Amino acid sequence: MYGKMEGYERYDFSMLDQYYDGRLSLRDEWDKTDVCPNPGFYEVVESKVKEAFGFTSPRVKYWVLCGHDSCIDVLAYSFEWEEVEWGKAM
Repeated sequence: MYGKMEGYERYDFSMLDQYYDGRLSLRDEWDKTDVCPNPGFYEVVESKVKEAFGFTSPRVKYWVLCGHDSCIDVLAYSFEWEEVEWGKAM
């Protein structure tokens, strides 16, 4: 599903199967809802990862950022993002 990406089997992407097997169209869903069905950035709600790294505070959230070749696990209280136009990065 994600080309050369290693380790993706650690995550449950089954909610995206309907888009990749042709039952639903990513483009149609995106146009209809104005929300990308596969943004590549997900909050993981039920996981033991936080505890495995010693985080017990409910304020610490666990996100997964997926690119073409890999996923990055993120543990943090919050995050900020900024949209940058291609070729105009700071």
